[in-house]
Amino acid sequence: MDVEKAIQTVVQTFKTSAGQDGLINKQEFCKLLRTHLRHYLTGTGYKQSEEEFWKKVMTNNPNGKMNFNNYLEFVHILVSRVRETVGGHQLQGAH
Repeated sequence: MDVEKAIQTVVQTFKTSAGQDGLINKQEFCKLLRTHLRHYLTGTGYKQSEEEFWKKVMTNNPNGKMNFNNYLEFVHILVSRVRETVGGHQLQGAH
C-alpha cells in the first residue's frame, strides 16, 4: 500500500508541477524543488543546487522542458542518494 501511495504521489506531483503543455520548464522545476522537496533534499545530504539538478537531468533533452521520463530520472537520482545515506546498503538487483 505504501508503494502504491508513493507512485501516486510521484505522478500527481509531476502533473501539478507541469505547465499547460504537460511538461516542466526550469522555473517550474525550481518551484517543485523548493515547495515539495526542500526538507527532503536537506535530509539526504544531497545539497546540489537547483541548477545542478536541472543540468544533470536535462543533459540529453535539448528542448529545455522536462517530460515525465526526465522527471523519473530525477526521482531515481534522489532515491539513489537516499539509499546511499540509509546505511549504505546496496539493494539486491539495484544498479
